[in-house]
Amino acid sequence: MGIFVVLTGPRADAQAKKLDKTFSIAGFKSFKDISHDNYRLLLYGKLNQSPVNFQAFENGDFITHTGTFLYKGDIGTSALSNYYNAFDPNRVSWDDTNGHFGLILSKANTLHLTNDAIDAYAVYRNQDGTVYSNSFLAVLECVDKPRIDTQGCYEYAWSESVFGGKTFVKNIERVPPNTLISISRKIEEIPQPAPIHVSSTTDDISFEDAVTEHSQRLQALFSKYATNFKGRLRTALSGGYDSRLILGHLLDAGVTPDLFVFGRDDDPDVRVALTIAKGENIPIEHIDKGGTPPPPPEEFAETVERNFIAFDGWKFSGIFDHGADLSDRLFRSQSNTVMMNGSVGEIYRNFYYLPDKTHTDRDIAQAFYARYSPAACTSKFLVRDFEDGLMEAMRSSLQVASGEFSRSQVEALYPLFRGRYWSSRDISINQRFGWMLFPFLEPDIVQDTPNIPLRYKNSGRFEAALIHKIHPRLAAYPSVYGHGFHEPPSLGHRFSDLTSSHRPMWLRKNMYRLKTRHPEPRPIYLTDAYLKNIFDVKFPIMKDYFHINKIFSSEVFNRISTMEYIFQKYNIN
Repeated sequence: MGIFVVLTGPRADAQAKKLDKTFSIAGFKSFKDISHDNYRLLLYGKLNQSPVNFQAFENGDFITHTGTFLYKGDIGTSALSNYYNAFDPNRVSWDDTNGHFGLILSKANTLHLTNDAIDAYAVYRNQDGTVYSNSFLAVLECVDKPRIDTQGCYEYAWSESVFGGKTFVKNIERVPPNTLISISRKIEEIPQPAPIHVSSTTDDISFEDAVTEHSQRLQALFSKYATNFKGRLRTALSGGYDSRLILGHLLDAGVTPDLFVFGRDDDPDVRVALTIAKGENIPIEHIDKGGTPPPPPEEFAETVERNFIAFDGWKFSGIFDHGADLSDRLFRSQSNTVMMNGSVGEIYRNFYYLPDKTHTDRDIAQAFYARYSPAACTSKFLVRDFEDGLMEAMRSSLQVASGEFSRSQVEALYPLFRGRYWSSRDISINQRFGWMLFPFLEPDIVQDTPNIPLRYKNSGRFEAALIHKIHPRLAAYPSVYGHGFHEPPSLGHRFSDLTSSHRPMWLRKNMYRLKTRHPEPRPIYLTDAYLKNIFDVKFPIMKDYFHINKIFSSEVFNRISTMEYIFQKYNIN
């Protein structure tokens, strides 16, 4: 299933008709439209037209899912039936579940909605709690008098996503993590115990034992993948750690996946990937999306509308492009292929490059989310408020009241904050196209990775050891880091990591502004010749938030343009 929408209230019928029309533009086909005394449920298939898993029972109950769902190592209707039989509305259990999904379950005349343990598959609602969906756009289509969320607007523009429960539309929120939504004569959101537990201390474990433990977890997970998806798996390969760790575990599980690599001919990732594929005698497809010509300006509106609906209104890079991204995702998901993605593999590395000590939430906000230019913002942007909003979302993600984080809690922010809110947007979008797996955001993989001693993760040592343990020959190929993963990190790699870890906070906070002092060339589809066919290029709404002439980054300009397009289209201010 690609999309679910639950509508309640007197306007449900009119809203359903409107959504059918909108989603059909991008190719989403209606699978079921279930009318009940208490709700109306709309279900749409994935864009690749893969079979829908829907299990109905003689008593009128049913269970289905969006995204990718495994239960006790199984998929399909048998997995759904087993989960239905085990389901307890008094306490949701994510034990034995894998994948990232939205579950829709009718039992005892009550409709229940929930998602995966990490909350990486977002579920949105309107503020009235009358519309629930895995589609931001579906909720937006049903909102009366939508308004701009200032914090969300600035977060999306500068940080590529929106963190915590907010979006950049004040009337649309994400359902809190680990929540069961129950809809009968009344609608309840029932908090559930968090399945991921974060310790404030690191583990007392040897390097070798830690590698063995986490390698065994990956082997168990990939065994489930191989059992259910062998012959259908497709994954990218690059010159880095994560894609090679995925390939090593697939080969160990007896699966030879379809491989592809993105980039130009002279891209180091492409060169390394082609070397590995040739050495292992595995066919690989080389894809250069940059070579796709843009459509003529007069046809650009159609490209943008398809992007807008297919990508659920927005994505981290913005919806304005030459159409290659949509075409590529449609192509990669065809024939019921199951895509694999190495997102959040940094759980095995020192992502934040901060010293191994306690840090405050403001340290994190200033070190990693200061990618903004105050000079490009109007007086609506207050640095302190922007940081406070991010800090509140961080504390909520860790379920702590204090803003002082141990180093292991900082590590936990990577999957539970960045992964949950940045990576998850791509997770949700990708699974509208077809089946997709994100092994490094599986709960049994994430659990305890924040507690791996940081010295093991430095310079990629730990992840390199995981690759070497599962497939020594694969580890021995070169990488973009200047060394193979079968040997210690190069001096240059270690020196680069050391200087990053000890970079002063004032420099981290100002690095973005130092790097983006001058305008960069914009792709042709971000010029007025193209954009004027889409919206008012005077930016009548976003000019209240940004000095458009001082936005020097093309990516930031794309995201601001995305919001301007949405706000003009839906009369949001």
